[in-house]
Amino acid sequence: MFAIIGLLLGFIVGFIFSSTMSQRAAQSPTAVTGNSALPADHPQIQGTGNQDPQQVFADVQAAITKARSEPNNFDAQMKAAELYYKIQRFDQAIEYLLKANQLNPGSFEATVALGQVNLDAAHFDQAEKWFKALTAPVKHFFWFENTAHMVQMERPGLFAMHMINDVRPLVSRHGDGRL
Repeated sequence: MFAIIGLLLGFIVGFIFSSTMSQRAAQSPTAVTGNSALPADHPQIQGTGNQDPQQVFADVQAAITKARSEPNNFDAQMKAAELYYKIQRFDQAIEYLLKANQLNPGSFEATVALGQVNLDAAHFDQAEKWFKALTAPVKHFFWFENTAHMVQMERPGLFAMHMINDVRPLVSRHGDGRL
């Protein structure tokens, strides 16, 4: 009998305590800003909602205008491509990446971006072309039918067999031989 009363009393006190703490946390200024525990020199954290949408839009417009007005500026072309990629306007991103690649044909960053953006745009032949253009000691382009970005989770058996049959021999031949 005392055990049941003690258990019931514990649940009631625990419920009241957790409700009170939740209400206090919701009303505190640190819950709103979320950055009070960070050092004063900590960089701005994205996604906190502190950015003015009009300022963000103006920054995007300025970067695209800069890329258009400075067609020989590699960094400006890459920035414009990145911004178009973020809003999933892949064809415009590819346009700026191609210009960046013309300006600096040896750029690993531009070549990888061209492969990735073409892949996301479903231009699979072009994506393969750009990935093959990368320089590496050993490279192969493997295609997994009917999978998205997470083949190791969507088709774990296929992924495991690929790692054992295809990747392990490459690593043992060209790697450090520890496999």
